Amino acid sequence: MASPERPKQVGPQPTDGPWRLLVIGLVGKELVFDVAAVEALGAMEEVTGGPECPEGFGTSGHTFAGPSLTALIESAEPLPAATHVCVHSGPFVAAFKLESLARRGALLATRRDGEAMSAETGGPVRLVPALGACFDSVKWVERITLEADGSSATARDIVRARRGPNGRLSEEEDN
Repeated sequence: MASPERPKQVGPQPTDGPWRLLVIGLVGKELVFDVAAVEALGAMEEVTGGPECPEGFGTSGHTFAGPSLTALIESAEPLPAATHVCVHSGPFVAAFKLESLARRGALLATRRDGEAMSAETGGPVRLVPALGACFDSVKWVERITLEADGSSATARDIVRARRGPNGRLSEEEDN
């Protein structure tokens, strides 16, 4: 029996050009990183597993390593009005309350199972939270914005549309 076709993933398609991560918005310092600069942000932490998606885009069964998202945010010097961190990948934007980052244990993963992240697995940098819904794991991270309200988030709506007519999220995902 053939396995069902996976829904089209949302996010920018990998390119052969140099990857850059922009950190902008309500920050004291706008930043631009390449992969080496992301890895130099701090200690490489690990997340094993993480949220699993019904569509199969999850992270379970793998160990991801990279610096914490918190380390990156601190280096940008958030302004007092910043309450949300939005992680962008093309039209896919996941939003997190700034105060929840440490609890979620979100990494900017540059490695999966000890190897550099490939484009197929969401590299060169993928956001991988230890706690959260499946749509909180963002492949092909290209921009991070600090915002006053997180209103640019599209992740829940994109996942609901991808899941079809009822667009239901589990109770855990909807919280």
